[in-house]
Amino acid sequence: MPDSPAAAQRPGSDGRRISAAEFDFVHHGPLLRRFDKTYDHLRLHDGLPGVHAFDEVHYTPARLLPGGGEQGALFDRTGVRIPASVLRRGRNQSTASVEPLQRATGADLPSDGQCYLYLGWFRPHFGHFITETVSRFWALRHREPGLRLLVHIPVPAMLGWSYVQDVLAGFGLTSDDIEYFDAPRTLGRVLVADPALSLESHAFTGLSEALAPLVSHSLGGGVAPRSEPLYFSRAKLKKGVYRYKGEEQLEDRLRARGVRILHPETMTVPEQIRAVNAHAHILGIIGSAMHNVMFARTPRRLTYLTPRWVNPTCLLLDRCFDAQSRYVQVCDRSDMLHAGWSRVRKRLPLLPPPTRKDRFHYARHLDMGLIDRWLAQADL
Repeated sequence: MPDSPAAAQRPGSDGRRISAAEFDFVHHGPLLRRFDKTYDHLRLHDGLPGVHAFDEVHYTPARLLPGGGEQGALFDRTGVRIPASVLRRGRNQSTASVEPLQRATGADLPSDGQCYLYLGWFRPHFGHFITETVSRFWALRHREPGLRLLVHIPVPAMLGWSYVQDVLAGFGLTSDDIEYFDAPRTLGRVLVADPALSLESHAFTGLSEALAPLVSHSLGGGVAPRSEPLYFSRAKLKKGVYRYKGEEQLEDRLRARGVRILHPETMTVPEQIRAVNAHAHILGIIGSAMHNVMFARTPRRLTYLTPRWVNPTCLLLDRCFDAQSRYVQVCDRSDMLHAGWSRVRKRLPLLPPPTRKDRFHYARHLDMGLIDRWLAQADL
């Protein structure tokens, strides 16, 4: 295993690019015209990433800071921050970490002499947990007797959350197997696993194979196939970033066409995994629930209902898991104003954060006219 921190940087441009021709877009004319410019950085890599070994590693504990910054990282024996110990996303592999690239050495505690396998950050959000966190679980194949599982966890209470316990159980683990520290510490030897998925940036095709233990555990003796399409609804979400107004009307339209409606937040992780394996065609508003495509044993047909922008991570996952995907723009014209205001916010970071309304940051409005036009032509 390589010792060089540089080996843990983002994979280069050698991976396969993603093209618009690999997807079907409906009511997405503007996005198609700028697809190459917007998504030209996305890369799909074969196999799995690497694991890197470091001795005498300095661990700083995880903490979420007001305003979005993050403390917590690993540093090698020379004080250099280990790249794979901070979360990176997007075209530029940006990070919210406030940890320095180089820290002073000389006053550290003696090494604890223990060996660890580092599994990254436990993200306190369902969608980010099943993508960013679980994307390192492929490295469990490197676990040997006596090798402890090390993480950064900014919200330790999440080890008791049901979806976290469901996922851990799928890999034969419990919360007792997960180690983290609330004070700086020097560790004897740490194997640092690179993620198999970096949101809005790149993915490794071996991710599907790496998730097999969780899928097998959830399916048990198998699942009976169902002929009707499945719609994952957000209508019962209690909080989040986006509230989609009009989703109940959409549900009525889909139900009238024989579509099964499920609400993922009311289901266990194994129940969600069984659902995506029972249905060949899955529909939903773009978001965390549609990431369940990761747990399908065979390629699925997916229909995403979207605003005027498509999350690059969904494109990556579609290609990583060979999904046949369609993206249908279903929001009314107010979404254009929201998109413009979002661009202004990014350029003026000193603006106050958006005020939550009904425990959501933003409201989007579904355009029933667009939806009816799509349904009139759709083969569900």
